[in-house]
Amino acid sequence: MVLPESGAILEYICHRYAGGKFTVRPEQVNYPDYLYWMHWHNNVLGLFFAKRALQAQQPLGPDAQRMDGLVKRRERGYYTHLDQRLGKVPYLAGPDFSCADIMVMFDLSSLPLFGGRAVDDLPNVVAYVKRVATRPAYIKAMQIAGPKAAPPKA
Repeated sequence: MVLPESGAILEYICHRYAGGKFTVRPEQVNYPDYLYWMHWHNNVLGLFFAKRALQAQQPLGPDAQRMDGLVKRRERGYYTHLDQRLGKVPYLAGPDFSCADIMVMFDLSSLPLFGGRAVDDLPNVVAYVKRVATRPAYIKAMQIAGPKAAPPKA
């Protein structure tokens, strides 16, 4: 089986092999939050690619300038919302670490290495990244396949 979408992979592994650990079920009160933050990654990734495409079109014509303004406003809104959310809860879907946190951490830890938005100006996000980055499983995952991991020897 080929399952190339990261959110689908997480859900599949967690339900198939971990009894639903790190997921939130539809009957749980925080399910809407879980769904939103699971998909936040795709919106931010889309904005990242749009920014990269616009950067390649310098100088920008009038239509591209409008699109650039829209992308910047959307990105600012998404990250402001993220910082506000993390000022209220320890993890994105609520009190417990979930697949939503795994999805969003990619945007916060890896995208800046490729020209994505840094989060240094978002205090709640900075604290969250530090909190997640100290989890033993996160440390191990980053050693194996993180953005700065050494490639496997051929």
